[in-house]
Amino acid sequence: MYHAQPVAAAVREMTGGMGAHHAVDGIGGAMLAQTLDCVRPFGTVASVGQSAGPIPDLAVAELGPRRSIALARPSVFAYAADEARYRQAAAAFLAELEQGLRIAPGPSFPLAEAAAAHRALEGRRTSGTPLLLC
Repeated sequence: MYHAQPVAAAVREMTGGMGAHHAVDGIGGAMLAQTLDCVRPFGTVASVGQSAGPIPDLAVAELGPRRSIALARPSVFAYAADEARYRQAAAAFLAELEQGLRIAPGPSFPLAEAAAAHRALEGRRTSGTPLLLC
């Protein structure tokens, strides 16, 4: 994806130079280092995915003292290994769905304006997933 400026610079601009309190990296690979750069001192980073490749080795010094941040690497695999807990969580989620869990969609765009939808998403001008209408 094209970014007009580095991710950390954009986050710092949006947060008055402070950085985010919390960040979630669902991409992995080299993105983890960029995500660490986005978080303010005493913030938290959760690394939850690796679609861009494996998580690189990380020196503990990258977390502090300069950054003083916490890093979490939660995994659904460890969660799913406890069958009783997994079944309980699945039942709770399905109950929420049955009660009418609603997810608000983002803005709608005609298919002919797919490029505009992509620019809005990249420009962080959307909330929710943009819908392309045929």
